[in-house]
Amino acid sequence: MAMPTEWPPGDPDALTIDVADSGEYWCRMTLSGDFDMAGSPLFRAAVNDALGRARRRIAVDAEAVTFVDSAALLALMSARADVEAVGGTFRLTAVSGHLARILDMTALTDVLLDRRRGD
Repeated sequence: MAMPTEWPPGDPDALTIDVADSGEYWCRMTLSGDFDMAGSPLFRAAVNDALGRARRRIAVDAEAVTFVDSAALLALMSARADVEAVGGTFRLTAVSGHLARILDMTALTDVLLDRRRGD
């Protein structure tokens, strides 16, 4: 990935993204730290980069996310729309307790969370 994997740099709570491609179409993103207004552009850039590499199946592990704000929810929904617009799939495969509560409160659990993995 040709972009920073942490934003903002040097912040111990910064959002970090580990990206791993698998097979011809899969991309797994593992997020940790605060997923907020500061980190949302980094996430969007990672998704756009994956789409640019023809990754059409994006799985996001957000189990280590410690904080989520409305900018992060918008980034997740926008990423989902962008991936589905090219015929792909976008799902959260694991979420932290904090993110699970936010998804429940905003009625986004069934939209974003892949329950096939037992979440």
